[in-house]
Amino acid sequence: MQTPAESILHSGYFHPTLRYWQTCATDLRPDNLIYPIFITPHLQPSFLFQDERGSGADSDDTPAVLAIKKIRSLFPELLVACDVCLCPYTSHGHCGILTEDGAVNNDASCLRLAEVALAYARAGKCIFLV
Repeated sequence: MQTPAESILHSGYFHPTLRYWQTCATDLRPDNLIYPIFITPHLQPSFLFQDERGSGADSDDTPAVLAIKKIRSLFPELLVACDVCLCPYTSHGHCGILTEDGAVNNDASCLRLAEVALAYARAGKCIFLV
């Protein structure tokens, strides 16, 4: 008889592709590859809100959040992997929060990236590339 802890799947196993990738028998095949889709703002000049901490990165109307929702609605079983990034939303262009002397504040940056990842997860179940 299994204990309750043994019967719960790790969060990395929620999709058949992820389960397959984590087996010893993983090999290189077309269904193991990721097809990249690069999401950009509208073709017309558009403005992404930028500040020191990338506050706009997790709003409901960012290109990434809108794309996740659209992809998830069209292909509900597709494994969606997202790059969690602050660069387009920070006024300094770095993917993190900087200290006054310009160094990366790792603790604040990790917390902020986690907030953005949560917004992406709410938009549609996906894995994150940080």
